[in-house]
Amino acid sequence: MRGLRGYPAATVAFYGPTADFATKLVAGLVAGEHHDPDLKKWFTKDTDIRFDRAIAEEVTAFLQEHGCKSVAMTDGNHRLSA
Repeated sequence: MRGLRGYPAATVAFYGPTADFATKLVAGLVAGEHHDPDLKKWFTKDTDIRFDRAIAEEVTAFLQEHGCKSVAMTDGNHRLSA
């Protein structure tokens, strides 16, 4: 099912030095419609974070820990500005 399934809701975005290499993942969790997000960040140096199984497990645990019902995720990598 697509769309908002309720709160808590999360966004997940990838960032990196190029469009093909992500070194940062940011997850924002919002408890309700008028709440500020709880942000959590993960970083790598030499590996693409999108393929790091340990970090994927940490992100999943973060979302499950907060009872996340909806997740929106970018379909690519955002290039970091210099």
